[in-house]
Amino acid sequence: PDAARSLHDLGMLLRAAGEFSDGVEALREALSLRRAALGESHPLTASSRAALGQVLVESGDFVAAALHLRAAVEGMEKE
Repeated sequence: PDAARSLHDLGMLLRAAGEFSDGVEALREALSLRRAALGESHPLTASSRAALGQVLVESGDFVAAALHLRAAVEGMEKE
Protein backbone atom coordinates (compact mmCIF):
# COMPACT_ATOMS: atom_id res chain seq x y z
CA PRO A 1 0.00 0.00 0.00
CA ASP A 2 2.86 2.47 0.66
CA ALA A 3 4.24 1.98 -2.86
CA ALA A 4 0.76 2.46 -4.32
CA ARG A 5 0.28 5.65 -2.34
CA SER A 6 3.65 6.99 -3.46
CA LEU A 7 2.87 6.19 -7.10
CA HIS A 8 -0.57 7.79 -6.78
CA ASP A 9 0.97 10.95 -5.33
CA LEU A 10 3.67 10.96 -8.01
CA GLY A 11 1.03 10.65 -10.70
CA MET A 12 -0.84 13.64 -9.32
CA LEU A 13 2.36 15.71 -9.12
CA LEU A 14 3.21 14.84 -12.72
CA ARG A 15 -0.33 15.83 -13.71
CA ALA A 16 0.12 19.20 -12.01
CA ALA A 17 3.39 19.66 -13.89
CA GLY A 18 1.62 18.94 -17.19
CA GLU A 19 3.47 15.66 -17.73
CA PHE A 20 0.34 13.69 -18.48
CA SER A 21 1.82 10.56 -20.05
CA ASP A 22 4.16 10.02 -17.09
CA GLY A 23 1.29 10.77 -14.71
CA VAL A 24 -0.89 8.19 -16.44
CA GLU A 25 1.88 5.61 -16.18
CA ALA A 26 2.35 6.19 -12.43
CA LEU A 27 -1.38 6.11 -11.78
CA ARG A 28 -1.86 2.91 -13.77
CA GLU A 29 0.82 1.26 -11.67
CA ALA A 30 -0.75 2.58 -8.45
CA LEU A 31 -4.12 1.25 -9.57
CA SER A 32 -2.65 -2.15 -10.35
CA LEU A 33 -1.02 -2.38 -6.91
CA ARG A 34 -4.17 -1.26 -5.13
CA ARG A 35 -6.35 -3.72 -7.02
CA ALA A 36 -4.01 -6.56 -6.09
CA ALA A 37 -3.69 -5.56 -2.42
CA LEU A 38 -7.11 -4.12 -1.64
CA GLY A 39 -9.54 -5.39 -4.26
CA GLU A 40 -11.60 -3.68 -6.91
CA SER A 41 -14.24 -2.16 -4.62
CA HIS A 42 -11.93 -0.60 -2.01
CA PRO A 43 -12.19 3.22 -1.70
CA LEU A 44 -8.46 3.67 -2.34
CA THR A 45 -8.73 1.65 -5.53
CA ALA A 46 -11.65 3.85 -6.59
CA SER A 47 -9.57 6.92 -5.75
CA SER A 48 -6.75 5.77 -8.02
CA ARG A 49 -9.25 5.03 -10.78
CA ALA A 50 -10.77 8.51 -10.44
CA ALA A 51 -7.35 10.17 -10.50
CA LEU A 52 -6.35 8.17 -13.56
CA GLY A 53 -9.60 9.19 -15.24
CA GLN A 54 -8.90 12.85 -14.52
CA VAL A 55 -5.43 12.69 -16.03
CA LEU A 56 -6.75 10.83 -19.07
CA VAL A 57 -9.34 13.59 -19.60
CA GLU A 58 -6.60 16.21 -19.44
CA SER A 59 -4.49 14.25 -21.90
CA GLY A 60 -7.42 13.98 -24.33
CA ASP A 61 -8.10 10.24 -24.01
CA PHE A 62 -11.80 10.62 -23.31
CA VAL A 63 -12.82 7.03 -24.01
CA ALA A 64 -10.35 5.55 -21.52
CA ALA A 65 -11.14 8.33 -19.05
CA ALA A 66 -14.86 7.52 -19.17
CA LEU A 67 -14.18 3.84 -18.48
CA HIS A 68 -12.06 4.60 -15.42
CA LEU A 69 -14.37 7.30 -14.09
CA ARG A 70 -17.43 5.04 -14.39
CA ALA A 71 -15.57 2.23 -12.63
CA ALA A 72 -14.52 4.64 -9.87
CA VAL A 73 -18.11 5.71 -9.28
CA GLU A 74 -19.27 2.09 -9.23
CA GLY A 75 -16.53 1.23 -6.74
CA MET A 76 -17.48 4.14 -4.51
CA GLU A 77 -21.16 3.20 -4.62
CA LYS A 78 -20.34 -0.34 -3.40
CA GLU A 79 -18.74 0.97 -0.21
